[in-house]
Amino acid sequence: MRKLVCIIFFVVPLFVACQTVQEDPVIKISNFNIDHTITEIEVVDWLSNEHVAIVTDQDFINDLIKELSSSDNRSTKAVELGNPDYKLFFISNGELVYELGYFNDSVTSGVISRYWDYQKDGLYEVIHQLPIED
Repeated sequence: MRKLVCIIFFVVPLFVACQTVQEDPVIKISNFNIDHTITEIEVVDWLSNEHVAIVTDQDFINDLIKELSSSDNRSTKAVELGNPDYKLFFISNGELVYELGYFNDSVTSGVISRYWDYQKDGLYEVIHQLPIED
């Protein structure tokens, strides 16, 4: 009987401990925040740095900035995403204000996104497609 009690005291906690699942903590980056009025977004090929397009549609730009600013986000420090297709240069009256990477196809790393903040090493949960021809 004593052996049975000892086994129960050692085995039961072991089973309980094995069933406890530790989830990785969600690591976020700071929110997207631009204090300038963006007048255009220049799109440049990620690898070649060749000019691809300029987005000047103010409605699109404002909607994108609003979505990026209020979106959920995740760090990509421990994730290998590969190279984005484009660099996006956010420009305010001729002045470069910010840069993001852009994937033609959405990527998933805690959030579904096309927009990668390579300066903060994180993705914003925004899938707005750029109004450009591939």
